Amino acid sequence: MARQQLRAMSNPPVASNGVSTVATMIAPVVTALNAPACVGLEAALQGLGSTLTNVDRTVLLTLVPTWQTNAMNGVSSPATVTAQLGKISVALGVDGFNHWVGVYNTGN
Repeated sequence: MARQQLRAMSNPPVASNGVSTVATMIAPVVTALNAPACVGLEAALQGLGSTLTNVDRTVLLTLVPTWQTNAMNGVSSPATVTAQLGKISVALGVDGFNHWVGVYNTGN
């Protein structure tokens, strides 16, 4: 989308003063993807011209603590944990997910 928007504005997707134009345009998307619950993702994509509507992640955020507990206690099967990991990572964000994985791996 960023490249298409640049072309529409007659700006080539290249570096300007050593800074990538595309990287600058998508920086809000990257930030949102790393934030807990991807806060701001829809707005960042809409800023690039997407017609994506806002997503309510309330149910996800409600379920994740139970999924985490079940994974930590061995209640969930490996297949279930595998299916839920991506959703847990979205809910927690990069830093929160990495912390939780560290706790999971060490058991404390």
